[in-house]
Amino acid sequence: MSERAPNELQIERRPSVDLGVWIVAIVLAGSGYAYAKQTEPSARRVFAFERSVSVQLPAGWSGHEEDERFVAQLPGLDGVPPTVLVEPVEVPSDPEAAAMFHDLELTRMQEARARSGMGFRVLHVDEREGDDGSASTWIWYAIVRDPPGSSPGDAVIPVIVHGVDVLVTTRSGRAWHVGAFEPLHGSDDDERNLRAVVEGVRFAE
Repeated sequence: MSERAPNELQIERRPSVDLGVWIVAIVLAGSGYAYAKQTEPSARRVFAFERSVSVQLPAGWSGHEEDERFVAQLPGLDGVPPTVLVEPVEVPSDPEAAAMFHDLELTRMQEARARSGMGFRVLHVDEREGDDGSASTWIWYAIVRDPPGSSPGDAVIPVIVHGVDVLVTTRSGRAWHVGAFEPLHGSDDDERNLRAVVEGVRFAE
């Protein structure tokens, strides 16, 4: 019995060692979360296209210009991140072509969106006028996409994406495309969250 006492004593101490490891892990995880929250970008207004456009970004979002468009996203570890993009649209100088521009551009936007996934469906269309003299058409849609980074033929679970494409014509006659999308969560907040971000886009002219 006396020879086994050291082993028995060692077994009794193991739980305290495991508990210490768990405590250290919890402290490190909590510190990492606190650091991430401290370094997370706060809500702010950013400018693009030589200050012709400004976007109110919610907390945690990042934004930058690339390939003649402004892209803002809420970074995530996987899936389709909530995204907003703004890009200029060229209005024809020919009067006859300009008269058909609005309808033709809306059709082009829907065709381009349909090619980005499967099962494209228009949910509803809104026409709005802004206090600054702008006019806009909002096309709300749903579409099925493969997760980012996947290749054709991969065994992946498709993502249902909910979004809106907006064609804006400013008081000066310039045209802009504002797009926003995120995974469909099936809640009333889906459209409200996207609408809030898109409504935070302002045009200088």
